[in-house]
Amino acid sequence: MAGYIPIGFKDTIRDPITGDIIERGTPLNQPNLKHVEDGILSAHEKIELMELEMARMKVYMEIDGRVTGGKGTFFETMDGVEPHLMRRETAEAMLPASVTASAGPVTLSVFMIDDSFAVGEEATIYDDEHWEEVVIQAVEGNKLTLNHLQNSYKKGAIISRSPSKPDPTTKTMKPGVFKTYDLSFREV
Repeated sequence: MAGYIPIGFKDTIRDPITGDIIERGTPLNQPNLKHVEDGILSAHEKIELMELEMARMKVYMEIDGRVTGGKGTFFETMDGVEPHLMRRETAEAMLPASVTASAGPVTLSVFMIDDSFAVGEEATIYDDEHWEEVVIQAVEGNKLTLNHLQNSYKKGAIISRSPSKPDPTTKTMKPGVFKTYDLSFREV
């Protein structure tokens, strides 16, 4: 990656007696000022990226090793970069039918969006009215067994390891979105 290349501004040198220009200096014009402005912008973007990287490293150092017997460290990256020895959890599934609350384990048929669920992992189940944290007790094909369901959920509810989604435009994490659609079919 090429860094900023300075223009090397020079003063105009004039003959002290005649006032004639001996050596023309660097013009103070739009292209040269734009070059300086672009360099300032680039420096600020790099500073902002470094701040996000430092925030990610601080989070990692703060939570690393806090859970005995844990399978790794789970958190949302601050800068959108896949970090070394860490990953953003993306396992996600959708309920093809509504489900009712259950005090004990419940096995759900799901549409797998990202099938990287593993036994013992925590996940979030949510729709537009409710959400709760659950533990995956079994994964068999398109079936997930959860430790319980405190709430009932609508068709289309999402089960996800991370209910947040990265927004590359703002470089932030946004809440997952639950949507329902009304479809009607007609013969053509």
